[in-house]
Amino acid sequence: MSSRLDPKQLADDEISHPSAPNISSAQIRLAAMDLLARREQSQSELASKLKRKFISKQFSPQSFSSQPFNSQQHGKADHLSLDAVIDDVIEQLQRENLQNDERYTEAFIHYHRERGRGPRKIRNELMAKGVSENVINELLDEGDRRWLCAIKQLSEKKYSRSAITKQELAKRFRFFQGRGFTTEQIQSVLNNSAV
Repeated sequence: MSSRLDPKQLADDEISHPSAPNISSAQIRLAAMDLLARREQSQSELASKLKRKFISKQFSPQSFSSQPFNSQQHGKADHLSLDAVIDDVIEQLQRENLQNDERYTEAFIHYHRERGRGPRKIRNELMAKGVSENVINELLDEGDRRWLCAIKQLSEKKYSRSAITKQELAKRFRFFQGRGFTTEQIQSVLNNSAV
């Protein structure tokens, strides 16, 4: 057993200690940049993760006086909340195009389509991640021919032979429906696999 201290664990211990230093918007921005460096994040997802990370930390409005955000927007400096500062940090990241829900949505759709998920399931997952319905509607086209390619590839991978019985066709229909494909997309692939 090593007696060396992990610097990350030490930093976490210091922050969670009651006498921890105040949190600055620079620290919140650094944490946000760290999350965004790993993968794209939706605005809602990023805010939620930052709130979880900093919720138990002490928070001092005085630590923001030298930081580039508008305290007038939130009233008196001593009434700033963690949520407001996180929102300001995320807005700044959006102005710098470091966080972008459209880019996140495009990447999410591409990633999950390639893994055999249909447009309806992807739509529901994006809604659950807090992406606006307008962004989803703009970028998720259920009529796109790539969905037919995705369901055909999934069918070829999952089923090596043609469906023989009505029960087997119904079972495949339910499988594709659970994956989030539309009725038209499912019927297209099943009509080609029926004998």
